[in-house]
Amino acid sequence: MWVKDLKKNKKNYYFLNKENKKFVLVLPHVMNDGMFLSKWQLYNTPYDWFRETLKLIKNIKSINWIIKPHPSESSYKTDLKTKNIFIKYAKNCEHIKLLENDTILKNYEKNIFCVLTCHGSGGYEYPSIGIPSITTADTRYDHFKCSININSKKQYKHTLENIRKISKVDKLNRDRAKIYWFIRRCTFINFDVLPKLKVQGRLPSDYLKKINVKLSSKKNLKGTFYDSFKFQYKNNNRHTTNHKLLKYLKLKNFNVRNDI
Repeated sequence: MWVKDLKKNKKNYYFLNKENKKFVLVLPHVMNDGMFLSKWQLYNTPYDWFRETLKLIKNIKSINWIIKPHPSESSYKTDLKTKNIFIKYAKNCEHIKLLENDTILKNYEKNIFCVLTCHGSGGYEYPSIGIPSITTADTRYDHFKCSININSKKQYKHTLENIRKISKVDKLNRDRAKIYWFIRRCTFINFDVLPKLKVQGRLPSDYLKKINVKLSSKKNLKGTFYDSFKFQYKNNNRHTTNHKLLKYLKLKNFNVRNDI
């Protein structure tokens, strides 16, 4: 078995490190999560998006495609994983490679010229360093216009077939992506309205009781979330952010709709 794995790793290493080779990076989501994050999406589920993307790129052999599973995928107890779907639809495609979960993408950034994601964070992370991204759903960063958003299957197919023609991200859109990344990661709101809870696992038996206690407390009307939500509602902003921090940083028009 180890000999087979060694040969596979050598083939992948050669594929990734061949001189002057360029790639399109495909970033699948956790297949049974995040299905209701968007107001609209080109495909019904993350699974549908990944499956149809594989069917399309299977026939686009002039491009080298690399696929990186979502880092959180291993935490979910499901057989609906990137590797299983890849084996079913693109196993024998020499121009498509599935990377291991522990692959460090930073080592290959200089060889990646475009990124595909349905509505994931790669849609703003890669444009922030100048690599264009293609999305196929209403994303949380849609108003920042930092990704190429596709809204029809015909357009998606045409874009993938002509992906080499996509231009690099200009400075304005790089800055927009960085601003969104900062707002997304650095202006979190402490959601003090509800009791704290682990991301995964069963609800504690007394959780509803704790919610009632929290909601009946007048302290929640003066908490971080309450103040920030009032600000969001007043200015008709899309996101709830730590407006006090943004005001402190003196960002221009931070309270204008579509800027947040």
